[in-house]
Amino acid sequence: MQGTVSTNNAAARTVFVEGGHGLGRIPVYDAQPKIEKGTLESVLDDYKLADIHVYGVYPPGTLGAKKLRLLIDYLKAYFKREAVI
Repeated sequence: MQGTVSTNNAAARTVFVEGGHGLGRIPVYDAQPKIEKGTLESVLDDYKLADIHVYGVYPPGTLGAKKLRLLIDYLKAYFKREAVI
């Protein structure tokens, strides 16, 4: 499928779709509140899409920092939980 609009920004894509301008793949954390509010509708629920990868980028030598380790562990748990929804 191709169209005339393309974005790599989930927030912009969400506003576009919520405004009634087409279909889009929107992250659960953006879509779920809007689905519950009734401004978005989930379609193709039985269609399996490839996972979207998330990468962490941090300065060299900081991996051992406790704050960074806590953040990475939190994000891993959060995204694992979101994938189940």
